[in-house]
Amino acid sequence: MGAGIGGLFLAHALRRAGIDVAVLESAPELASHSAGIVLHANTMAALREVGLEEEIGAAGRVLDEARLLSWRGRVLAETSAVGLEREYGAPSLAIEGARLRQVLAHAVGNDAVTLGFRVATYEEELARVTAVSDDERRVEGAILVGADGLWSLIRSRLVGDGPPQYAGYTSFRGVADATDLVRPGTSSESWGGGQRFGIVSLGEGQAYWFALVNARAGRHGGPDPIHELRRRFQGWHAPIDELLRRTMPEDVLCADIHDRPPIRRWGDGRVVLLGDAAHPMTPNLAHGAGQACEDAVALSRALIRHGSIIGAFREYEAARVDRTRTLARWSRSFGEVAQWKGPLPRLLRDTALRLAPASLGPFVVFGV
Repeated sequence: MGAGIGGLFLAHALRRAGIDVAVLESAPELASHSAGIVLHANTMAALREVGLEEEIGAAGRVLDEARLLSWRGRVLAETSAVGLEREYGAPSLAIEGARLRQVLAHAVGNDAVTLGFRVATYEEELARVTAVSDDERRVEGAILVGADGLWSLIRSRLVGDGPPQYAGYTSFRGVADATDLVRPGTSSESWGGGQRFGIVSLGEGQAYWFALVNARAGRHGGPDPIHELRRRFQGWHAPIDELLRRTMPEDVLCADIHDRPPIRRWGDGRVVLLGDAAHPMTPNLAHGAGQACEDAVALSRALIRHGSIIGAFREYEAARVDRTRTLARWSRSFGEVAQWKGPLPRLLRDTALRLAPASLGPFVVFGV
C-alpha cells in the first residue's frame, strides 16, 4: 500500500489490531504540500471506530454551512451541517491534506513506512505475495493492498482495464490567506459557464480554494496558472480574485480530472484494491478521501474478523462496492451538469437548483 490517505489509514487500523504492516511509498518523502480535503459527517463517524476522530478533528475545522452560488454570488442552494451532525453523531470537517497525512503517519509510526519504494510488479504464491520495486527490492506479506491511486500499477495488473477516462475538465487547487475574506466554518461553490470556483474555510485564517474549468487534457494554464485563473474568473463575485491574488503560482496544484467505470471485484487471490485504485471518482461530491478512509475501516474490519483472505475480500467488497459505485456515478453526472456552458442549459440548471426542495440541500451541497 502507498502512503496516501487510504493506505496510511488502513495501516493504522491494522496495527491497532496487532497486525504487522509495511507501507511502501514511491515518493522519497511524504508530501508536505497539498490542498484541502473535506471529510463528511458519515466519514468522521467511521473514523471513530479506529480511534482517530478526535485527533483528526483537532487538526481540522468543523464546517457549519455550505452554499452553491451563481458566478455573480446569488445563492442557488444552501444547507446547515447541523442536521447531518445530528444524524451521524459527528461533524463535517475541512482539513489540509498534508496535515491529515501527518496525523496519519504519526499514528502509523515511521517504522512501518518505506519511502522511495516504487512497486514495479508483484509475485503471488500459495501462502504469500511479494512486492518488487523497480530497483529489485522485495517485500513479502500475506496480502498486498493496492492503495496506489488513480494510475494504480496494481490495478493495471489485477484488472487490466486500461487508462482512466478524462472527464473533460481540469482542476487548479491552492491554499491562501483568507483573513477578513472567508467566514470560518463555511464553504461555497460558485457556478458559471464551463467553470466553477470553490472556497472552503480551513480555520486559522486559511482557506482552500479550487477551480474547475472545461479544457483539453493537459492544458494547465502554463507557468503562471494564477494569471490564467484571474483572467478566467474576472468579474466573478468576491473574494475569488483576492484569494487568487494571495496565492503564489508555484503553490498551485494542477490536475486533469479522471475517473473509471465502476467494477464489482476489487480483490483476487492475495491482492486487493483500495481508494482511488479501486473506485476513482471525480471530485464533484468531495468524497474521494473520505471513501478511501471508509474503505480502510471496512477492509480492516473484514481482515480482523475473517480467517480466510478470500472471505475477507468478499465481505469488504459487499460492504463498499455498491456505495462507491453510486457515488462515482452521481459525481460524474453532477460534474457534467455543473460544467454546462451554454446560456440556456445554465439558466435551466440554476433555476432548478433554486426551486429544489430543502430536503435536497444536504446532498447537493455536502454530497452525503
